Amino acid sequence: MKLVILISLIFSFSKCYNSVVVYSGVDQQTQAVTNRLQRIMSNPGINTESKRYLEAALGNINNGVVTALERNMAHPTEHPNGARGRRSVPLHATECCCKVAVPPLRTQKHRTVTRWRDAYRRVRDGSSKCGFWGWKRCTRWRNEHYRISYSHTEPYFVYTPRSCPRDKEVCCRGFMPHKRCCTNVLEMIRLLDLFESQRAQFENNMKKFLVSHGHNPNGQCPKSCGP
Repeated sequence: MKLVILISLIFSFSKCYNSVVVYSGVDQQTQAVTNRLQRIMSNPGINTESKRYLEAALGNINNGVVTALERNMAHPTEHPNGARGRRSVPLHATECCCKVAVPPLRTQKHRTVTRWRDAYRRVRDGSSKCGFWGWKRCTRWRNEHYRISYSHTEPYFVYTPRSCPRDKEVCCRGFMPHKRCCTNVLEMIRLLDLFESQRAQFENNMKKFLVSHGHNPNGQCPKSCGP
């Protein structure tokens, strides 16, 4: 039981002082999108201009959290004019994750602590009759309670969160690096689907096409992760 409590305390401590989220930066979905994009770019059947349009589209996905048109889930590549509503999509990450755990900086300091302890002493409490037939007067005593202060110096630790080293920064889960920006993986998949299914519309007027699908073609990346 004590071991379980100790492990829980350690886990809670690590969560409190490790402000950087640890993530390898690679998962199956991200790798699949990367491979798919590479296959498109190396496909001799797709002309260079089309590939340039696709690169521009992926590199100009809007920044921040925007309201994007919600696609029909039964037909995800249909034009969003028949969409059921709108949805809020974080198109770019605003924070980076780290490949390694970054322990906090621990600094030892000292402080003076004042404490109190109880003490007792005998004090006079008047007098009373005593002796044979009460012919004498005797001093009466009682215990008086008082407190004594004392000080001592004790050490304590201050934990300061540290940022991830630049060369260990990666995009967090659900985002992948593209053009030095952490872009939403699902949105990249959506644009790849649209490119492959509606290439003619895509190439005809890329800017108009992006706006119609909920993106600002002039958007900029708010956060770059890694060296």
